[in-house]
Amino acid sequence: MLPGVLTPIDGDLRKGEKRCVMVKGNPAAVAVGVVLVDSNVVTSGQMKGKALNVLHVFLDSLCKLAPKGW
Repeated sequence: MLPGVLTPIDGDLRKGEKRCVMVKGNPAAVAVGVVLVDSNVVTSGQMKGKALNVLHVFLDSLCKLAPKGW
């Protein structure tokens, strides 16, 4: 199972592609990462392991570099 992945997926996932993580009802991304599996893995029922290598999350050290009030 790929935790947090909702199906059906909106569009195709391709390994190596950059994607954002969204929370239903919130228009802002909460994380950004690189896709680890193609969408055919998700739709084939072989949903095991990780789907995304997360590189940045909301309020991490990268966010602290932004100017105040941004």
